[in-house]
Amino acid sequence: MKFKCFLAICLAYSLSLFLPCTAITSEECIQRNNDAVKEINSKNFPKAIGLLEQAIAEDPDYKLAAENLATADFYFGKQLASRGIHAEALKHLHRSLFYLTDRNALISRNSVEDALNSVITKLGKNPTSFDDRVSLGDDARKSSDWIGALVEYKHALSIRNDSAVKEKLSFALQKLSQVKEVYSGH
Repeated sequence: MKFKCFLAICLAYSLSLFLPCTAITSEECIQRNNDAVKEINSKNFPKAIGLLEQAIAEDPDYKLAAENLATADFYFGKQLASRGIHAEALKHLHRSLFYLTDRNALISRNSVEDALNSVITKLGKNPTSFDDRVSLGDDARKSSDWIGALVEYKHALSIRNDSAVKEKLSFALQKLSQVKEVYSGH
């Protein structure tokens, strides 16, 4: 029970880093989000991702932009995977999972998890292996991909409770918090 509470706290904290309670969103951010949705519908995922990143950079409280970023990252990750660009696909699927909320009507957690597991398998790793998930988290951490590290360490901990991985997860959360402070200009 303690372990499930720990994971729930980690998830809540990680979401609060980029999706805090909101202020008023500017018209410019709303327009960027709307333009990004058009780009998603046109399957121009890199452009949509760029627009959504700009909107979130200007207004870190803009939850709809973050949800749309989860969608754009998911479809771009799948597109990259279909082209055999698995390492880059992994990063986008990690970020999709990170920003995904239950309110997202276009994609489900299961569909992102399935795509993520498929990419992990194509990278020669076992998505149900504690050691492989820790290894993927370590690889993400080494490249300062804190979202990827967070996602992989959480998956590892869902397989096996391990104090060393909890410390790694805590470190990734601290780094994400620092990134958020820089990202939001504080």
